[in-house]
Amino acid sequence: MFGDEYWIYPTYSAAYDDQIFMDAFSSKDLVNWTKHPKVLSKENISWLRRALWAPAVIHANDKYYFFFGANDIQNNNELGGIGVAVADNPAGPFKDALGKPLIDKIVNGAQPIDQFVFKDDDGQYYMYYGGWGHCNMVKMAPDLLSIVPFEDGTIYKEVTPQNYVEGPFMLKHNGKYYFMCHRPAYPSSRLRKLDKYLDTPRREKRKHTKSQQRKVPPLLGRLPQHHAAPQREHRQGAAYLEKAERKRTATRHRPYRRILLSSDKHEIHVTCLQLFIQ
Repeated sequence: MFGDEYWIYPTYSAAYDDQIFMDAFSSKDLVNWTKHPKVLSKENISWLRRALWAPAVIHANDKYYFFFGANDIQNNNELGGIGVAVADNPAGPFKDALGKPLIDKIVNGAQPIDQFVFKDDDGQYYMYYGGWGHCNMVKMAPDLLSIVPFEDGTIYKEVTPQNYVEGPFMLKHNGKYYFMCHRPAYPSSRLRKLDKYLDTPRREKRKHTKSQQRKVPPLLGRLPQHHAAPQREHRQGAAYLEKAERKRTATRHRPYRRILLSSDKHEIHVTCLQLFIQ
């Protein structure tokens, strides 16, 4: 949320060569929506060729920062990776801030895509990103236009959980960190549960027990796996799969169909996981 409005920034669904812009949608009531065409497009990114993916938009420093993946690079000789564009309002137009990618190399095996920018309680911003089964974490500079070393001097920290594929997402609630991601679920009926990084936003890899996974209908295993939780400025929501589990009826294989978007219990009915935002 920006102010009193909900904003959605989806990836444009098309062939990679046609994915050269992104629209946005805004609403104050989750019922009536306004489309904002091409808030980010090739005209304002000199190095974009194709595959404009996975937006992450935040408000900081009295500006709006639009982080994106571009060009679907397959090796370190290709131009592309994670970029950042800036605008004065959430409807754009967003313009590339660097004239080049912010992260343009495959590090620790992680393709530079699917970035998510997380603000910790102390005001420090971190970015989680990565495809090809690897997730890295980097520390952002105050201007959000560069990355800086961690206290130990390293730039990239691999934080890949078990069975990770892509699409990392981090939030914090009651002093604990919750890490969500896309995990392999296409052929099976097992939902890979979110990881709990309890004490630090860069907790190392963690193994999972069977009790940390939930059975869901096979259909859900074939649905798109990228996801998000609504966030108010200066306040992040909490998503609990455990609460969703308790809310289910006695019919074990009834699909999740409701998403509660805020503390005032607005809701949209979709076929997806139930995420309870408190």
